[in-house]
Amino acid sequence: MNWDGYTLKTMAKNALRGSYWKAVLVSILLGLGTGYVSGNSARSGYDMGSNYAYGYTPNQIAVAGGAITITVVAGACIGLALKIFLFNPLEVGGRKFMIEDLYHQTDLSEVGTGFTRNYWNVVGGMFFRDLFVALWTLLLIVPGIIKSYEYRMVPYILAEDPDVDPQEALRISKEMMYGEKWNTFMFDLSFIGWIILTIFSCGLVGLFYFNPYYNLSCSALYHALKDKYFKQRIPSQV
Repeated sequence: MNWDGYTLKTMAKNALRGSYWKAVLVSILLGLGTGYVSGNSARSGYDMGSNYAYGYTPNQIAVAGGAITITVVAGACIGLALKIFLFNPLEVGGRKFMIEDLYHQTDLSEVGTGFTRNYWNVVGGMFFRDLFVALWTLLLIVPGIIKSYEYRMVPYILAEDPDVDPQEALRISKEMMYGEKWNTFMFDLSFIGWIILTIFSCGLVGLFYFNPYYNLSCSALYHALKDKYFKQRIPSQV
């Protein structure tokens, strides 16, 4: 089954008209897991150097540096734990809502499915997705981007079937995206105008339109790729 971005976007727009505020709220929840990494190490080093000039001893600077390091590491560990145990299952639940909402008005309780249906399996599947993408990104940026597209469908697969084995979810996503990574990249690129409008509106366009519209469009893409995947696996009946 071939797909085109216009058809998927039209499906998303139609769905958005039927449950606008719900889609906005779920998109906000889906966005909670991003933007946690920030660093001020260079600024901290400058501050410590300046403080030394103002009369702090090397021991005091060492203690302050150790405290900053511990704080940064502790913060990173807490952020990682939140990502693994809270935001990833929340993403799966959010994808579940978007998958269902594409075809009929859906209850917000679907967002909780990442926590209520085989929680630890969902955690494991999303953890391996993030791990493999991160490891490939450490090698080079481009392979990391390719892997992010390869495993893009993992949260959708887990949303529809939380009992699927994590490695199986990765395999299915990889097969679904075979030959579709470039097409999906171009699909994402087609939203560049909305991204620019979001930036110039200080995020308001994204909050109240683009984010729910894009999330529903991605759910439509998942449906299209899933249909293609299963039709290729099932021989035609003669």
